[in-house]
Amino acid sequence: MIQYTELIQVRISEKQKYYLSVLHEKYKINSSEFIRKAIEEKMQRDVKNIRIKFKEDNSVKCPF
Repeated sequence: MIQYTELIQVRISEKQKYYLSVLHEKYKINSSEFIRKAIEEKMQRDVKNIRIKFKEDNSVKCPF
């Protein structure tokens, strides 16, 4: 199993917190794991567009 060593803080709205609690209580979904997977999916989906944007702007080096 992956051992997570980095910590970040993220602010969410009351509505988002409510939906995460519903996922946890009703469907027994781990909120932290759900958020990690959502971030990973978003990055995989958007990395192509990010690279294109950074290729157009040569003054900034692309982190990917």
